Amino acid sequence: MELIFWLGGFALLLLVGATVLTVRVRRTRHHGGDADAAISGERSHSDAIAAAHTAGEALGPH
Repeated sequence: MELIFWLGGFALLLLVGATVLTVRVRRTRHHGGDADAAISGERSHSDAIAAAHTAGEALGPH
């Protein structure tokens, strides 16, 4: 009887682990990456970073 409880607990752990991994994979696929990163030739993000960096350099050391 004790063996049945141990096997049931082990099966439950496997089931919970598989469920967690399945949900994690589905969420990762659903929330892909940054949609703007796929736009070919898009430069607004890098231009904004460059402008912020330049503005920070103009302020001098903090």
